[in-house]
Order: sequence, then structure tokens, then C-alpha cells
Amino acid sequence: MINTSEILQTVRMITEEKLDIRTITMGISLYECVHPDKKTLYQNVYDRITTQARDLVKTGETLEREFGIPIVNKRISVTPASLVAAACGDPVVVARAMDAAAKETGVNYIGGYTALVQKGMTASDRALIASLPEALSTTERVCSSVNVASTRAGIEAVPTGFDYVSIHDGARPLITTEAINIAIASLLGDASVDGVVCGQPAIDTLKIVDGNRIVETPPRSMYWAAQTPQIFKLDVVRRAHEEAIRQGFVGTDDSSLVERMGGCVMCVESPRDNLKVTLPEDLRPVTAILLGRMSDAESAQDTGIIARSPLR
Repeated sequence: MINTSEILQTVRMITEEKLDIRTITMGISLYECVHPDKKTLYQNVYDRITTQARDLVKTGETLEREFGIPIVNKRISVTPASLVAAACGDPVVVARAMDAAAKETGVNYIGGYTALVQKGMTASDRALIASLPEALSTTERVCSSVNVASTRAGIEAVPTGFDYVSIHDGARPLITTEAINIAIASLLGDASVDGVVCGQPAIDTLKIVDGNRIVETPPRSMYWAAQTPQIFKLDVVRRAHEEAIRQGFVGTDDSSLVERMGGCVMCVESPRDNLKVTLPEDLRPVTAILLGRMSDAESAQDTGIIARSPLR
């Protein structure tokens, strides 16, 4: 039973703390759209998306009104375009059809202009990657990605003779050499540790919640926000992945696999500007920080000051 206190708490979260839903996403398969003729392929993709997603924005707006919580982005995600365009050989056709359909349905953006190359690259994958400048410069709402590898594939590709592996999230572009060096030194300096995770001690008050009811307020001194890089002894993280696969366990990061196996992992504090780019609005602070670093570097050059890492 919802009580008055919970209603007021939700209202306060919306009005004062700007509670929102970041994104709602509709997934649409485009496999049945495949066709060797470009015009037919374009029409198939456009018709499929506009038919399936015609009510997505309206439904999102209805939910906003019903619950009083804004939904920031309405998004569509489709079958990787490299697969859809394989028969016709021109992936830009798919990009333009996706963009036109996104505009027609009113969504904020559409994802799926993607190549999956973690296990090898087909001619269609190569064509999509080569098309990225044209496809993204001639469309407005198309989002692209190239899945170059899984963590496990990368670990298995480490050559013989290496004892450690560092795993970093490409969505964290602000990591510094100094932070990486400190993490490496922390691991090498303690033989009892199997890995280190860069992260930040929690600064917000944390709540344990069941449904929407607060069950407990744990001491935040015990909690860290895990980030990357995460650096491990190679043999340990390999065994952790093998064990997870054998038992069908899916972890939230590589550290969770090592921890589950009984490994010892240590947290190392990283700079607070080790931000992750997840949504378009995340680009603003990241861009500002990068521009600031470039300005600092230019100033250092002008004054003859050379910054050096404390770890050599």
C-alpha cells in the first residue's frame, strides 16, 4: 500500500533532485529486411522501423504523464547494420533509412549502425567501418559502434611471456598515465593480491531498497564505485573467466569473477575525473576536461615546464 510519505518523497525526488528516466529503448529485428537491391533494402528498413515503433514516443509520453516522471530519451536499437547490409554491399543505405525512420517516429536517436568484429571481420564489417565518416556526417540521429572484442577474447589473445593484463573501458577516455602507473605499482607491490580495481570511495548516502521501500542505510565508508582500469594476474583472471563460463555465471565486471573464485582484489583510488561516457550529455563534462588539459599542456610548453609521471 502506497502511503502519503512515499508520495511526498517521490514528488521531492522529481522536483528537487530532478529524478528522471534516462532512456526507454525498443529493440527491432531487421533480418527480414535484407535484400540485394539498395532501394528495396532502404524501403524495407524504413517500413519495418516506422511500423514497429510508430507508438513508441506516444507511449513514452503517456507514461510520463501517468507517473509524473520525465523520460529523457526515447530510443530504438536495431540488428547490427553490417549484417543487414551484407547482401547489397552499401551500409550507408541502411544508415539513411534508419535516420529517416527515427525522424518519422520522433525518437531521439537510433542505435545499431554497428559491426561485430570480436571474432573476425567480414567484408560487410569492413564496409561498415569504412562508411562511418559518410554515414555519421549525413545523418542526425544514428548512433554507431564497433564491437572489437570481448574481455575474454582479449585475455586469451595475450601472448606468452606476460604475467599481467590490464582491462580498461573504452567509455572512460580521461584515464591518465599516472593513475594507471599507480594501479600497476599497487598490484606489483603486494604478492598476496590477485588484482586491483580503480575506483572512488562512495560520497553519496546509499540506501538498500526493497521495491521502493528503504530497508537499511549502510555506512558508505564500506562502499566504492568500481571503475577501470582493472589489472590482474593473467593466470588468475583466465581461470576466473573459465570458471564463470563453466557455471554459467555472468558478472558485472572482471573483478566480480575473480572475487567469486576466492581471489583477492584491492581497490585503488583513481581521479574523480575518470568519467564514463554513457549518454550524449556525458560528453559535455568530458569535453570540458579534455579542453582544460590541452590548455594546461600548451601553457606548460609556453613556460618551459614539462610534467612528468611520478612513477618511471
